[in-house]
Amino acid sequence: SWLTQLWLCVTQLSIDHRVSRPARKHGIGVARILYVIAHTVPTANGDALIYIGVDDRGVELEVITVPDNKNPAGRTVIHAMPRAYRRGR
Repeated sequence: SWLTQLWLCVTQLSIDHRVSRPARKHGIGVARILYVIAHTVPTANGDALIYIGVDDRGVELEVITVPDNKNPAGRTVIHAMPRAYRRGR
């Protein structure tokens, strides 16, 4: 429902996110990654949350977070890449 989606968005904004080095493999900046997290409702896949959304430059990104092993209340970004890479463009 829309209320659940709103709750997820508000919850994600209050969680600490740490961006791992492998998540930067495709050259996506931390600010762009956090923008997608703040403006997208994630899809859950086990412990992972998958965000697919447009960043502040208009590029569609895929961002994946998992529970942070250093901060129990936080999440770690383990993957961030333009969706165009997945489509082979």
